[in-house]
Amino acid sequence: MTSKTRLLSIFLVSGFFLSLDRLFKYQSLHDWSVIHLLHRFLGWQPSLNAGLAFSLPMPAIITIILTIPIIAVMAYLFYKNIHHFPLNLALILIVFGALSNLFDRLIYRHTVDYFLVLTAILNIADLMITAGFILYLLSIKKPKQLQ
Repeated sequence: MTSKTRLLSIFLVSGFFLSLDRLFKYQSLHDWSVIHLLHRFLGWQPSLNAGLAFSLPMPAIITIILTIPIIAVMAYLFYKNIHHFPLNLALILIVFGALSNLFDRLIYRHTVDYFLVLTAILNIADLMITAGFILYLLSIKKPKQLQ
């Protein structure tokens, strides 16, 4: 697979999940606002989250101010490592997830969460950020061991 094809596939996959997240957020605010649980620890439970990850309290303006440079750093790292496929996928997942949550904070002053998993209520953007971070950790080069 060529470099351009890999980059296109990264953007298409990440864009799909970003679009799906935006659709679910819209639906949870408008049409699917009722809780539907498959189990007491799994289901659809729309919620507005004013905090950070795990609902840690943080004023929206501070979160917005911190998110913008983080997205910029991730974008810079993407272009700096343009030919490193797993790292590019990780960074774009993080950027697209952060952009979706940033949009929520700018428009609603909260993030819109909708999936109940165990005790957390989260959204696809949160999953993109988490998956991107794990993939990032797995794809960065490890220093050579001293012999």
